[in-house]
Amino acid sequence: MKTKDAKLVIPDVLEEPDFLSFARGWSFFGKSKQTNPSVARLTKQALSDPDAVNKYQAYRSVADIEKAKVIEGLLKGDKQVEISSEFVELHGSILFSDELTPSARALTLGEAKTIPSRDDLSHHYAAIKEATTALLQAVWAKYSTKIEAAYNKLCKTAHPGPHVEQFQERALKRHLLLLIVAGGKAAVLNTNPKVAPTVEPYKLALDLLKKSTFVTDQATGFRLVLEDETFADRVKVQEDIFEEWRKTPDMLTKYISIVSSLDSKDVGQQILKLLANPSFNPAQSSHGRTLSRCLSQIRDFSLATDEGLDVMVQAFVKIGKVNQMSAYPLLQCFDHLDRFDDATKAKLFATLQRMQDSIDKKKEESLYNQLSIILEKKQ
Repeated sequence: MKTKDAKLVIPDVLEEPDFLSFARGWSFFGKSKQTNPSVARLTKQALSDPDAVNKYQAYRSVADIEKAKVIEGLLKGDKQVEISSEFVELHGSILFSDELTPSARALTLGEAKTIPSRDDLSHHYAAIKEATTALLQAVWAKYSTKIEAAYNKLCKTAHPGPHVEQFQERALKRHLLLLIVAGGKAAVLNTNPKVAPTVEPYKLALDLLKKSTFVTDQATGFRLVLEDETFADRVKVQEDIFEEWRKTPDMLTKYISIVSSLDSKDVGQQILKLLANPSFNPAQSSHGRTLSRCLSQIRDFSLATDEGLDVMVQAFVKIGKVNQMSAYPLLQCFDHLDRFDDATKAKLFATLQRMQDSIDKKKEESLYNQLSIILEKKQ
C-alpha cells in the first residue's frame, strides 16, 4: 500500500469471515478501524480471537458503545438507560476465563474514565466518570458473588516474594476490588439493581494496604481508603501512610500521585494541603510534574467545577514559578475549549487569564507565551 487511499484485496475468500483480525503478532505505526462492525461480530472476536491486541480492541469497541449510550442518556437527564446483557456477559466471560492470564484479563477489562472512540463526547468529563461507574455496577450486579469469591481467593493465596504468578494476579485483584467498590456506591442508573457488597469496600482496601507486601497493592488500597469518605479513621490512616511513605523518594512520589487524583469530595482540599506541605518540592520534577499530570487527569473536578479551576490556578502558580516544564500538563487540559457552551468557555478563558496574570512575562516566558497562544482562541 503506497498511497493513503490504496486498497488491499484478499482473494479467494469463499465465505464471509467471522471477523477481521488485523496485524496479528506484529507491530505497526498507525491506526486500524473496522467500518460499521456489528456488536455481535465484535463480541465474537472479543471472545475467540487468540490475538490479545485484537481481542482488546474488539472488547473496547463493545464497551465504548455501551458507555456512549449511558453518557448520552445522562446528558439528557435520563437514568433509565439499560446496559445490555450482552456487554455484561462479555465482561464476565473474559473476567472468569481460564484461557487468559490474569493480567491479560485485567488489561482487557480495565475501565478508564475516557471514551477514545467517541471524540464528540470526550469533553463531557462528569458524565464520562458516571458512565464508567455505571458499567462496573452492571457487571457487579450480575456477578457479585463470583467477584467476591475470586477476590478473596487471590488475597488468600498471596504471599511475599518475587513470584511470577502473583505479578500476573495483582492487576486482576485490583480490577475485582474496583468492581466491589463500584457496587458499594450509589447506583448511577435506576436500571442497575443495587447489590451491597458482603464486606464494606473500605475494609477490603484497608486490609490490602496493611497486609500486602507489594507496593502496587498498597497503592491501590491506600487510594480506595482515601476515596471512601464514610471510613471514620480515614484521616489517621492518611497521616500514618504519609509519615511512612515520605521517607523514600519513590513512595513520596506515589503518595503525591494518589492524593492529586482522588475521586473524593475533598480532593481540592487534599491537593491544596499537599501543595502547602514542606515535603512537596515543586523544584523536583517528579513532584511538580506528577501533581500536574494527575490533576489534569481528573477533569470532572479540575475543569468541570469552580473549585477545581481555582485549585488548578494555585497549582499552576506554585509549580510553574519554580519549574515551568512541570506545569505544562495543566495547560494541556484545555484542549477542548472550542466544544463548550459560551458560559463554560468564558469561565475557562477567565481561568487561563488568571494563570497568565499570576506569572512574570520574562521569568516564566515559556508558560506565558503558551498561554498567549491558547488565549488567542478567545477572539
